[in-house]
Amino acid sequence: DIGALCPTLTVREREVLLAGIRYLAEMGRVEVIPHLRRLAREDDAELRLEAGLASRAFKAEQARDPGERILIALTERDRMVRAVLARRLRGLPVAEVLEQAEMLLSDDPAGVVQILGEVRTPEVSRFLLALSARSDLDDLVRARALSAVEADEPWERDALAAIIADPARG
Repeated sequence: DIGALCPTLTVREREVLLAGIRYLAEMGRVEVIPHLRRLAREDDAELRLEAGLASRAFKAEQARDPGERILIALTERDRMVRAVLARRLRGLPVAEVLEQAEMLLSDDPAGVVQILGEVRTPEVSRFLLALSARSDLDDLVRARALSAVEADEPWERDALAAIIADPARG
């Protein structure tokens, strides 16, 4: 019983347990559901919260809902798990992912840019390049949008070179 262990866990053991809960969600397998349900009933509020987020991530994975998947990735604090959750957007229709990203952009622009950077499609590269030109976004977000472009295609490299050479963008 994890609840009985929680008061005696060291800080490091607790961190490992919380990371394990996030990993259960990342697995996206039905076998983890009983474990997440049990953890969601723990006395420890942080464990309940992590188990709830993990369950939500699992449900979003099963539903293949781009909006919910982006929200799940945005709420994830661990950058590695966030990246893994964001990569799962690759199997969804890109137009739907970008539509959801545009709606969430005002809430967490840096997070949306990070998540889109993991999707890596030409449409996403175009979207990120367009974000870099938006004056309503913070300079840091605009710079992150440029750095999130994979630039493995000649047209992406040309677009980035044009931005660098443009004195109006400097």
